[in-house]
Amino acid sequence: MLAPWNRRELAVFSTLSRCEAAAEALRARGIPYRVKVVSRSSPSVFSAGTRERAGTFGQAPVQETYSLSVHRRDYDAAAAAIGRR
Repeated sequence: MLAPWNRRELAVFSTLSRCEAAAEALRARGIPYRVKVVSRSSPSVFSAGTRERAGTFGQAPVQETYSLSVHRRDYDAAAAAIGRR
């Protein structure tokens, strides 16, 4: 189980395709992982969306980031699997 206290962030990607490639490498080695998607277009929970009010002018081209986490004990093997070490 990848409980929050057992997870360690392995990598953060700006494109879904790069995240999928890394996830496939982990899947091939049997390493469990978790992907968290963070939308940069919403500044907080209390301000649900600014796109409706202000449009996208001046916003960064990267709207989502993909954070890949693994169990702490699998971190070294996972880093080697995706070429981080």
